[in-house]
Amino acid sequence: MLVHKQKVLVIGATGTQQKTTVEHLLKNGHEAFIFTRNPSSTTVKDLLEKGAKVHEGNLADNHSLELAMEEKDALSFIVPAFLENPGEAKSYAFSVFQIAKKCKIKLVVWNLSGELQMESHGDYRHEVIRYLKELNIPYILFEPTTYMENWLGPWTANYIKEKNLVSYPQLAVKKVGWMACDDMGKLMAKSMEHPELSGSHFKVSGIEAPNGDELAKIFSQALNRPLKYYALPPDEMKNVLETTYGPGAGAAVVEMYRREQADPNQPGKFHNMVEVLNKIPVKMNTIHEWVLKHQTFFNPWP
Repeated sequence: MLVHKQKVLVIGATGTQQKTTVEHLLKNGHEAFIFTRNPSSTTVKDLLEKGAKVHEGNLADNHSLELAMEEKDALSFIVPAFLENPGEAKSYAFSVFQIAKKCKIKLVVWNLSGELQMESHGDYRHEVIRYLKELNIPYILFEPTTYMENWLGPWTANYIKEKNLVSYPQLAVKKVGWMACDDMGKLMAKSMEHPELSGSHFKVSGIEAPNGDELAKIFSQALNRPLKYYALPPDEMKNVLETTYGPGAGAAVVEMYRREQADPNQPGKFHNMVEVLNKIPVKMNTIHEWVLKHQTFFNPWP
């Protein structure tokens, strides 16, 4: 039950993952404030129409961050995916949490965007998590597996459209707990109402964990045509990324998938969600439901 209406600042709200957090905060009766450098964007306008409010600012501008966090109860945080300088992601996160401490934010809920990699492989998030704990700010962390929305990229959607192949750079034997961004938004928003969960680090995924062939069967049923699974080779993924986004795009992601494919015995990417959903009760999407909602992205070209 909602204890009280909270004022929540949402960083990264114009991205796919955090946009749903704003939507569910509003549905749950909270005030959602978007922190953005582009208040005239289509996404911001859409969220404003739904009842959100906006703070114009920039992660590189600590003054704008402080003004935005003043008199807020909680912070919903993600490091935006497309920074002008990705190398500054760590320093931005440090600044955000320093200011959250100064502004007496009562709860930080951080979507880590994906699974933590080994710190020796350059994953800066380990250091930021340690710093967040040192600041003694109440926090809840969510570490998701892989998002269903990844299928909307040309490395999957175009292969389904043109070749009837559900392609992804993971081996067919690997079970993956695909998760909808909408589900992450639900969990992020609902967790704001559970301060007793402070200090929790939840590893989360979808409620199903199909292997490649099982995934292709679900797509086939939802789209009403036969499809097969195709384990996209990392170099082919790299070519698609660079054709779409430019040279060097997604290099770190490609290397992650290369390491995964090099180990056929690597464990699956999924978690038992029963305990999480007992603590944060939300209804999650099935893959079949998600594909039906997005089927226009996968229909053959006219």
